[in-house]
Amino acid sequence: MQNLFHLDFVRQRANVVLIAGTGLGKSHLMTALGHAACLKGHSVLFTGAIEIINNLALAHTTGTRQAGLGTLRQTAGVVY
Repeated sequence: MQNLFHLDFVRQRANVVLIAGTGLGKSHLMTALGHAACLKGHSVLFTGAIEIINNLALAHTTGTRQAGLGTLRQTAGVVY
């Protein structure tokens, strides 16, 4: 876990997925990773998977899908 805070996954544009039971600190850890990335000058989007899907669906409907995807591409990390 400590190696995640080196933020190598950001440079590699890799995903970090945490799977565990309820109340074990997944959101807390991901928030801390996002904060660490911000401190290093990276942009981070803190959102939920449903919100991402809804925003992309709306962008598709309104013909602004590329702009919606661009928002996700511009961030170093998405935390949800």
